[in-house]
Amino acid sequence: YMRNVAGDVWSAAPGDPGVGPSHRDTTATGTFNVRPGIGRTIFGEAAVPGTPWMTVLETPVSSVHARARGTLITLALLSLLLVAGGAALSWAISRRLTRPLASLTGAAEAIARGDEAGRVEDAGSDEIGRLAASFNQMASEVATSRRELERRIADAEQARAEAERASRAKSDFLAVMSHELRTPLNAIGGYAQLLELGVHGPINDAQRDALARLGRSQAHLLRLITDVLNFAKLDAGQLEYALTDVRLDDVLAGIEPLV
Repeated sequence: YMRNVAGDVWSAAPGDPGVGPSHRDTTATGTFNVRPGIGRTIFGEAAVPGTPWMTVLETPVSSVHARARGTLITLALLSLLLVAGGAALSWAISRRLTRPLASLTGAAEAIARGDEAGRVEDAGSDEIGRLAASFNQMASEVATSRRELERRIADAEQARAEAERASRAKSDFLAVMSHELRTPLNAIGGYAQLLELGVHGPINDAQRDALARLGRSQAHLLRLITDVLNFAKLDAGQLEYALTDVRLDDVLAGIEPLV
């Protein structure tokens, strides 16, 4: 605009008549021209040297605010795009880092459950990749050691079963042998008693003493066989004890002839 110094004549370039502002509004932020239908405007003016005219430049406050608002909106959109891009990049990086770790955790849990096939996927040549390779090597060694341990356990179980069969065979042999030896010994003791009773004719004192010695030896041998049978029962866990008092002089009298 062009206006006179008094401000009552206004014209718009290039010389068309113009209308001045209705009034000026002064606030804490500055002085503004107020135009009907437009509102407040930001203005700047300067005198034309040697004339009673002044040049006035105006722009509506609303347009200034609109441009600032547009700039803020643009910046906000750019900020949102940057945040979204940063979040996507962070997610991609975290996935690249956490995928091998998750695989490592899953493989460790699988091995803990006894699954020897638990392995970690190839994670590259960085620190995590080297950790995965070390874990796979460790898992392979654990699987090998476990198979070796299972083989040794199976061998030990087989050896134990064979030992138990041998022990049962020994116990059966002792039981059968003891039973088979008791029969002729009982016959020997019975015939010795018949001879001592004189069923087959009279005997003298020397013969009676010899028959008594024969009976004691037969009883001793029978006790030994009984002890062998008891040993077989002890080995089978079937031995029972019957505790009772004995006369010590009878025990020593039975030992004396043997000595």
